[in-house]
Amino acid sequence: MKSNLFTFLIFSCVLFLNSCAKVYHVPNISTIVQEQKEIAIITPQVIMDKRATISENTIDEQQFSEAIYLQFEMYDWMLKRQRKGQFVADIQIQDVVKTNETLEAAGFFDGQAYTNKEVCELLGVDAILFSTYTLDVPFDVGTVATAVLLDDWNPHQRTTVDLSIYDNKEQELIWNYKNKLRTTVSNPDQFVTSFMQNASKKMPYFLEKN
Repeated sequence: MKSNLFTFLIFSCVLFLNSCAKVYHVPNISTIVQEQKEIAIITPQVIMDKRATISENTIDEQQFSEAIYLQFEMYDWMLKRQRKGQFVADIQIQDVVKTNETLEAAGFFDGQAYTNKEVCELLGVDAILFSTYTLDVPFDVGTVATAVLLDDWNPHQRTTVDLSIYDNKEQELIWNYKNKLRTTVSNPDQFVTSFMQNASKKMPYFLEKN
């Protein structure tokens, strides 16, 4: 497993959510979710703007690093809400360390192709939450520091978030959330907290607030 993935910046976070978030779900999603016992959060796909300060030789590793940041923060965020009794059902969230170790052993991070169904069966879960983040500014401290030194730094980040849930029994996507965000650069936990507070209002695993 790639190491040195958890050093990040401590900046304040300001996030603006567009009112045009797009949400899709199948009509019987509540029934489907009630039948799930365990879900896994798959390492996100991160697409970053190839700024002049990021060389071609390091872009892949940088994107992987950002993906791990976001995956762990999503897991932590959801686990805290689960422990507070905010889930609609007694669903377990697979430890992301176990998820990543299993995927790595199967060659997932080396480009081995798997269908969503195969990933579910590989991990032994009923559903997977996977996501894509398009970032124009990285969270990585080294890249940010280099950009500042080269006077090539803009702290305002535009991000596109695309979250999907695939159910293995139904063998289809049962939920999708897309939104465009604009932030000041922050650490991943603040970033995830900000957009997940909005996305969870539409996510089928969370109870609606009265």
